[in-house]
Amino acid sequence: LLAIHRSPAWRRAAALLPLMVVPVIAVLIIYGPAYAKSRQQHGARNVSEIVEYSATAADFLRVPPQNRLRGASGSGPAPDERSLYPGAAAVALAAVAFVPPVAPPAWVYLALTAVSVDAALGMNGVLFPVLQRAAPPITSLRAPARFGVLALLSLSVLAGFGVRRIM
Repeated sequence: LLAIHRSPAWRRAAALLPLMVVPVIAVLIIYGPAYAKSRQQHGARNVSEIVEYSATAADFLRVPPQNRLRGASGSGPAPDERSLYPGAAAVALAAVAFVPPVAPPAWVYLALTAVSVDAALGMNGVLFPVLQRAAPPITSLRAPARFGVLALLSLSVLAGFGVRRIM
């Protein structure tokens, strides 16, 4: 994408790309030793536990049981981690962000949303099983559905682009 668009904005974005690695390295430095120690003491998480706390497509339509308007007491397994409904307004506003002309950063947030949704799907997705094989400490994570927070965050930014378009 950066090679196709040779505008100054894309050049600035490409120059900042290495800085995006800094937070990842910081998280690995801070949390990596603790996860490694836990993995050494307790081993990897049981696959059935990871599957239970992996989101499904239906979880993106499920609200938490505490929601007074739409919550339900029988909201299935892991209702806290797997209640990922962003709301119709956020989805509609995010869609408005892609009415041409589309702001280039919107594509980045769309990609981030897609990657985050796939990561939240955990064992039901593509990315998480690959990451487990590539980075064994990932097997210490119990609830991949929590990656849904990143999906909701990036979707909210897209909704902001939609609001800007409307205004």
